[in-house]
Amino acid sequence: MGQLREDVTWAAVFDGGRARLFRCQSAKQGQSPLVALELHELDNPRAHEQGRDKPGRAHTPSGGRSAHESDDPHQQAQARFVRDFAGHVETQAKAGAFDGIVLVAPSQWLACFRDAAPEAAKRILAEDAADLTKAPMLDLARRVERLLKPWL
Repeated sequence: MGQLREDVTWAAVFDGGRARLFRCQSAKQGQSPLVALELHELDNPRAHEQGRDKPGRAHTPSGGRSAHESDDPHQQAQARFVRDFAGHVETQAKAGAFDGIVLVAPSQWLACFRDAAPEAAKRILAEDAADLTKAPMLDLARRVERLLKPWL
């Protein structure tokens, strides 16, 4: 008879330019409870290298001039990065690669992720609205362990 598979839990730590994906495991003596799976990074050039960084001007029908609102190219690139990362995690969720996921990201990116990955969003066990993409592995492991404590 085959054995039942243990639940697989992932942790995604991301912001608008960097995403780290981990598999959570039982912490054994001298081992981290997080196993690195993937690292995604955004190549986001300076604003002047991407195009205009100042709003344009237009003439109004009354003869005056006004500034056009323009979206920040950095912000657009970051939102696209998070949506793409969420799409990747969504594909993995649909393939059954994980049963539960912990998200650690600034709140605006958590919302963006949830919107872009509805199947993965159903598997969220815990969230933390913090930017820890550059945090040391030990700090991340402690944070994720605290978040997962109710499920252990």
